[in-house]
Amino acid sequence: SYMVANTACLLLFGRLSDVWGQRSLYLGGLVLFSLASLLAGFAPNVEVLIGLRVVAAIGGAVLIGNGATLIHQAFPRSSLGGAMGLYAASFPTANLVGPTVGGLIVDHVGWQWVFWFNVPVCLIALVAGHVLLPRPAVVKRAGGLDLPGNLVIMVGVVMLTLGITSLTDLGWLHPLVIGCVLGSVVLVPVLLFVERRATAPVLDITVMRRVGKLFLAGFFTGAGRFPLIVLASLYFQSVVGVAPGTAGMMLLPMPVGMISASLTLGWLSRR
Repeated sequence: SYMVANTACLLLFGRLSDVWGQRSLYLGGLVLFSLASLLAGFAPNVEVLIGLRVVAAIGGAVLIGNGATLIHQAFPRSSLGGAMGLYAASFPTANLVGPTVGGLIVDHVGWQWVFWFNVPVCLIALVAGHVLLPRPAVVKRAGGLDLPGNLVIMVGVVMLTLGITSLTDLGWLHPLVIGCVLGSVVLVPVLLFVERRATAPVLDITVMRRVGKLFLAGFFTGAGRFPLIVLASLYFQSVVGVAPGTAGMMLLPMPVGMISASLTLGWLSRR
């Protein structure tokens, strides 16, 4: 639920930041994520917990969709490469800290603290963001949200993710799997049709022609990395039978390597 909602909302909030301003939207996303995390620890049942994870994902989409842009605004070009290297390293750092600390918390404190742990971190980030993020001059923002394009993207992401997620239990030939996967594929030409006629397209075809290969490379990188973290953690706990904290530590080599590589980004970009 978190990943589906987060991915489906990314482009929408990237566009809203152009309209409303990155700083204010970013701080609002932090507040939303903090509140959702706080309430998740009090969830009386799993249905409420899943719903609160969707709310947290919306706040998370605001943060991810604006992070790199805010860094570009805050740092001069001479030190931007190092700043983006640190930003890139923050993701594998989270992959390193999350499973390990989360597993130890579940082992020794309780699952509620997996969500409550976020709250003080978010409050520190909220204060730091309020003080440190640059306040841009008031300018006329670009208008238009391309609601049809955003709706097609959201429906397509949800359908594709639901179809893939249902494969394990239902199999390739189940009508739900076939319908969701084919439906998401059919929506691709629909999206292109909508975006070519939009006055403020959420997915600019001209831009995609220039940087499409870069996005494709990022897709394959994520496709190889992210499932390993999720599936290996489940495998270590459900098949091997180790505790959550131990499973987290068994995943450490990959994020350690990613952090080491990310920290060289500034040095490499200058060359």
